[in-house]
Amino acid sequence: MEHSRICIYNRIILPVLEAVTVTTTLVETVS
Repeated sequence: MEHSRICIYNRIILPVLEAVTVTTTLVETVS
């Protein structure tokens, strides 16, 4: 059960972190 939860978290959190990183980079570039 724990392993499947980790997989789900990775599928959700990793893309979110990537999106935040890209957004932050774009904001810094525009600013």
